[in-house]
Amino acid sequence: MNWQRWRRPGLALLATIVGLGLAEIGVRIIGAAPAVKDIHLGDGEDPDLAYQRSANPILGFELKPGYRNEDADLLRSYPAINKHGQRDVERTFTKATGTRRVLLVGDSVVEGGGIADLEHTISRRLEKIWANAAIEVLNFGVSGYCTLAEVELLEKKGLRFGPDLVILLFTENDFHNFNQQAFALGAIHDRPRVVETLFNNSHLFRLGAWRGNLWGLRDELDPMAWNQTAIGGNNVVQGLRRLATLSRRHRFGVLVAVWPRFGGDAVEDPFPSPDDPKRLIVEQIAAANELPIVRLSPWFRRQKEAIEKAGGPLRAFTNGDGLHPSPAGTAIAADALAEVVGADLKMAAVQPLPTQEGSPKAALVARKLGQEKLADDAIVLFNQGVTLMKAGQSDAALAKFQQVIAKRPTHAGALNNVGILHARAGRIPQAGTHFDLAIAAAPEHPDGYVNLGMLALQHRQFSEAERLLTKAVELRPGDAMLVKLLDAAKARRMPDSP
Repeated sequence: MNWQRWRRPGLALLATIVGLGLAEIGVRIIGAAPAVKDIHLGDGEDPDLAYQRSANPILGFELKPGYRNEDADLLRSYPAINKHGQRDVERTFTKATGTRRVLLVGDSVVEGGGIADLEHTISRRLEKIWANAAIEVLNFGVSGYCTLAEVELLEKKGLRFGPDLVILLFTENDFHNFNQQAFALGAIHDRPRVVETLFNNSHLFRLGAWRGNLWGLRDELDPMAWNQTAIGGNNVVQGLRRLATLSRRHRFGVLVAVWPRFGGDAVEDPFPSPDDPKRLIVEQIAAANELPIVRLSPWFRRQKEAIEKAGGPLRAFTNGDGLHPSPAGTAIAADALAEVVGADLKMAAVQPLPTQEGSPKAALVARKLGQEKLADDAIVLFNQGVTLMKAGQSDAALAKFQQVIAKRPTHAGALNNVGILHARAGRIPQAGTHFDLAIAAAPEHPDGYVNLGMLALQHRQFSEAERLLTKAVELRPGDAMLVKLLDAAKARRMPDSP
């Protein structure tokens, strides 16, 4: 073999290897490469999750087309998503002759978070009300979306369905200038396994990938910053302005419907204007863009008998969190929208607000609200913990929930789940302490009472179990499992497996 022939290329290769090694050491010493955060890259996507990452930075994530899950938890997953990526029945792009279409856009309130039966979502209830009028109501709700993302989804996907009317359901969370990426999501781009190996292990490669955003790795390393940068600093102002523009360009009607906040004793509308308390910030921004807007709160306040019977609006109309509607809440919302809009889709019941050119003060307050509601990863950590808990990885799940509590000491879900994990491990005093903390953090939510009651039952403390489970049944009436547990406590016996 002619070694002289290979001498020069070999020396060049050796020099390159040595140079790269020295560069790697240098980058490590000065700490120039970004740290690897706890995010999933490549095949890290949870197959049980109803969401996937979107390559659209304003959306950040979206529902998986054609998704199915028989054991859906109604938070991370749903029984079914249609082929277009909406929690809805299957739809075609083309409308049947004589059919009109309403697109209901929004976040988890529209999507139906916590609601098992698709027929109990607002969109399906509204479509049934209008069945004789040949009106279809399509569900374009995605959990965690802000106003701008809702309008982005409308433009990129919804317009293909030819809407005659778009109803944007506005919640107080719409002011967030980000879409809360509540789950660990998969990669934006497909890439070779060696790329991820180098990214996770080589500081030099990571630095280069970060600066050049190779394979979208910078976006995935900090997906919240990626999403926030795309959305900007005043998403409600931008979103409603863009909605008005799309309405004129594509000739569809618009209604902004304000979703109220449900408390223990009142139904309130979010964020009144500081210079005119009788009007809401969102009403002023909508008026500036000549968009019809209506508050849904009056329809709920009229349900005095239901409120009195349940012990307050929160229990009467929501799943216990003051935001997401129960089936009773979605029924009232659908009735309200049907009354406001009318079967002719003319919205005769909407009283126009005086136009406010520019509404500079409202825009400034909206920006401030968005700045105050900064994204954090507590909810991401929580849902990672739920995934680990379901997989039986108790220690890893406990660590996630403890991280959540460090960020949000009154996060009832994390406190409750830490209690469950302690109970499973036989650490009863710690379990009881965390269930008590969960109850203190969310006194109107039944989970803490349920778990503390079951703990009392297991230790034959029947009087205490009866007290706790009675409270749980009051908060979640009609739950067969809770009724069974309460009957066992009253009978002073251990329950059969619930």
